[in-house]
Amino acid sequence: MKLRSKLSKIVNIIVSLLLFISLIYLSYSIILYKGIETFYRIMFIIIGIYINLALIFSLHFSNRKMKKKRHTITLIFSVIFIIAYTLLSIIIKNVLYDKLSSMNKSSITHTTKLISLDNNYDIKNLKDKKIGLLNQKEDIEYYILPNEVIKEYKLSSNNKIINYTDALELVNALYEKEVDLIFVPKSYIDIYPTFDEYNDILDRAKEIYTYEKEYKKEEVETSENQVAKLTKPFTVLLLGIDSTDPTLSKNASFNGDTMILASFNPKTMSATMTSFPRDTFVPVSCAGGRMQRINTSAWCGTNGAITTVENLTGIDINYYVKINFKGLVKLVDALGGIDVNVPYSFCEQNSSRKWGKNTVFVEKGKQHLNGEQALALARNRHSPNDGSNIGRIMAKYCPDYNKGNRNDFTRNTNQQLVIKGILNAAKNISSLSEVNKILDTISKNIDTNMKVEQMLSGYDLIKSLAVNKNANTLNIQKTKLKTYSIGKSGHMIYEPSTKSYASVAFYYKQSLQDIIDAIKINLGKKKGTLIKKFSFNLNEPYKETIIGNGTYNESKYTLIPNFSNYSVNKLKEFANKNNLELNFIDSQTNEKLELSSFTDYTFMYQKEKEYTPVFRIESINIYVKSNIQTPIEQPTVPEEDTQNNLDNSTSDNENNQANNELENENQETTDSQNE
Repeated sequence: MKLRSKLSKIVNIIVSLLLFISLIYLSYSIILYKGIETFYRIMFIIIGIYINLALIFSLHFSNRKMKKKRHTITLIFSVIFIIAYTLLSIIIKNVLYDKLSSMNKSSITHTTKLISLDNNYDIKNLKDKKIGLLNQKEDIEYYILPNEVIKEYKLSSNNKIINYTDALELVNALYEKEVDLIFVPKSYIDIYPTFDEYNDILDRAKEIYTYEKEYKKEEVETSENQVAKLTKPFTVLLLGIDSTDPTLSKNASFNGDTMILASFNPKTMSATMTSFPRDTFVPVSCAGGRMQRINTSAWCGTNGAITTVENLTGIDINYYVKINFKGLVKLVDALGGIDVNVPYSFCEQNSSRKWGKNTVFVEKGKQHLNGEQALALARNRHSPNDGSNIGRIMAKYCPDYNKGNRNDFTRNTNQQLVIKGILNAAKNISSLSEVNKILDTISKNIDTNMKVEQMLSGYDLIKSLAVNKNANTLNIQKTKLKTYSIGKSGHMIYEPSTKSYASVAFYYKQSLQDIIDAIKINLGKKKGTLIKKFSFNLNEPYKETIIGNGTYNESKYTLIPNFSNYSVNKLKEFANKNNLELNFIDSQTNEKLELSSFTDYTFMYQKEKEYTPVFRIESINIYVKSNIQTPIEQPTVPEEDTQNNLDNSTSDNENNQANNELENENQETTDSQNE
C-alpha cells in the first residue's frame, strides 16, 4: 500500500508539472499574437490556470481520501488537458506563428557562376583567357563573389579580366566572342532567355564553376521608412519572381517582371495599386542611373528594385513582398484549383519553361484551372503572330490559339484574374490540414521585410472587413501608368552597348505625376482636390476614372532617324537641338570634313543606328564620298623620250581625226538612205 501511495504521489507530481509546463508554453504561444483579441487571450490564460489548479487540487485531494475512482477520472482529464494544451501550442506557435515568421527570411544564399558558350574549361587550368565581370562593386553576385573566385584560383595572373558596366553588355560580349567566360548570377537561366538574342543560352552555356555563400538578408528598413503598425498609412512593393527555382531561399537576384506599388490608408479604408509594365524605360539605380527596362532593376536584388521605384516616384517604400511565381503552382493545387473566366484561348510553356509535350493549353471561357494553368495565364503576354521568338514557338505548338496580340497590360490583367480566383478559393478552406498545407506553401514562396508583429497588427482591420457589416468598404483606386511606343515596329530601340534591338515602353511624365499625387493623397501627405460637381447619364454606363490614363501632350524621347535624305543644314539643326557633335567623314580617307552642302559629296552611311535614343550617344558621324574625280598623275619621262611621245601623240591624233571623218561619212550615207 505504501509503495502504491508513493507511486501515486509521483504520478500526481509529474502530471501537475506537465499541466503547468504545457499551459506555460500555450500561454507563451498566445502572448506572441500581440494585438489580436487581447481580452480573450488573457481570459483564456486565466481560465487555463483555474482549470489546472482545480485538476491538481482534485488529484491530491482524491489521493489522500483514497477515492480511487475520482482520482482516475481526474488523472484522465489531466492527461487530456495536457495533450490539448500541447496540440494548441504546436498549432498556434509551430504551425501558424513560425510559418508567418519564416516569410521574413533571415538569410539568403547568393550564387555566382562562371560560364562559357559551347566550350568546357577547367577553372584550375584557365590560361590566356578573357573573363568578363560586371563592375558594380556593391553587388554580391556580379562582383563580390566573382572576385573571391578570381582571388582563390589566381585567375587574374594568367588571364585578362575585363570589366563591363551593364549586365546585357556583359552577356553580349560573350556572344560576340569579346570574352571567353563571364561571371553571372544563378538567375541568368531566368533573365537572359527572355531576350530573343540570348534565348539559346540554356542550350549553349557551359557552367565551369559555381560558388555559393550565405549572407544575412539586407533589410530595407530605416527609422523613417518603417511603420510600427499597419494601423497607419503605409506602402508596399509587390515583386513577382518568374523563376524556375521552387523556393525563394536562393533567389537573391531575379527578373522583376511583376512590380506593383500599393499604398493603403486604414483610416479611410482606401488603397491605390500601380503596376509598372516590365518594359517601362526608367533610370535603374543599380546600373548607375542608366535608362533601362524596369524589370532589370531586380537583377541586383530586392534593394535594386526598391531603390529604383523610390527614385522614380519620390515615395518611401515601407515594405516589400516578394512572391515566387513557381510557388503559385503549388498554392493553386493546394487550394484544389481556382475558377477563372479566361479572356482568350492560349498556350504557354510550363513552370520549368518547357514546350513540346509540356505545353500548357487553356481554352477561353469559365475554366477550373490547376496550378500550371494558373501560372500560364499569369505569365501569358505573347501570341503566335506577335513576331517574337516566343510567338514563333507558340505558332509551332499551338497555331490555333491566342490569335490576338498581347502585351504587359494584358498580363497585368491576367494576374489580377488569378489573384481574384485564389481569394475566392481561399473562402472554401474548411480544415486545419488545408490551412497548414497552404501556409507551408506560402511560407516557402514569400519573402518580406514585414515582421510578424506588423503582420498581426492588421488583424483588427481584416476582422472589421470580414465580420462587421457596418464597417466601411475597402475602396481601391485604379491607376495606370500610361506609356507610349516609338521606334522600330513601334516599340523597339537600338542599344549600342548590346548591338541589338530592345522592346521598351516610354512613360508619360504627367501620367506618373498624377499617380504620385494620388498616392500621396491616400497616404495623407497631400491634400486632395474636392470635386464639387458630378454629372451622369442614366442611358450611359458609368465609367470609373483611372488615374494616370488621361490624355497627355508632352514631348517624347528623340530617336536617331534615317539621315540619308537629310540636307547638311537639317543635320546641323538636329545635332544642335539635341546637343550632339556632328562629324562629316570621308569614307575613303577617314578624314573629317567641313561641309556646307552635299554638292560635291554623296551621303554613304551613318555610324549611329536608326532608332538609337539620342541620350545614348554623344555625336553623329556621317560618312560621305567625294563626287570630284581626282586626276591621275602622269609618270615622269626622260627628256630623250619626249620627242617620241610627241610624235606618238601626233600620230594618235591623226588616226583619231581619220576615224572621226570616216564615221561622219557613214552617218551622211545613212541619212540619205533614210530620206
